[in-house]
Amino acid sequence: MHNAAICAMAPLFFAFRRRNYAPLTARYIFDLQVASPQLIDHLSKSFSVQRTARPFSAIAVDQTIECTINRYGKGRGGISGHFNKQLIDRWCQAFSFRAILSSVVAEIVSLETGLNSLDTHIECTPTRIEVDNKDLSLCIAKLKSENLFSCEQNSLPKLFTGKIIHNDIVLNICNSYERGYELLKKYLVERLINKTVNVYDKIDF
Repeated sequence: MHNAAICAMAPLFFAFRRRNYAPLTARYIFDLQVASPQLIDHLSKSFSVQRTARPFSAIAVDQTIECTINRYGKGRGGISGHFNKQLIDRWCQAFSFRAILSSVVAEIVSLETGLNSLDTHIECTPTRIEVDNKDLSLCIAKLKSENLFSCEQNSLPKLFTGKIIHNDIVLNICNSYERGYELLKKYLVERLINKTVNVYDKIDF
């Protein structure tokens, strides 16, 4: 699923001129094609981390880092908002130790354990469900009044202002995936397969 999602998103990075994500995803897709079957199998099954025994609680690797080390080290009392060089040096030297210490203390006092993790399934709490249901009702009511899925008019209006969006903009958005796919294919062939263009040259979107 992860690999399929990356392959589906890659053309959009090219279509909308994302100069960092476009070449990175192209390289990633290319590497998957030439990597060993064992590596592809491992990435397809193990590209997430599950910190608790709760079902459906697996999250991406980079998100796990943000929820653990960076959360404990960069949050309250951390580096955020500080620009003093000596303070930053001290913070970097003690960063990993303080992150581990904070996590261990939370586990000892049962503030956050594998069973009551504060950052898992917050959407399932009664208060959050009530708030989300109210927000959903407001969105549905607004969307129904706009008749977005009816064929009563040929033009496309903006949701809140009612102004008509120019057909060129609509066509550009609707054709973006096909346009991005062609750019992705050209990038892969010229820079990674045939190597007729330097991979570090500026991309001509």
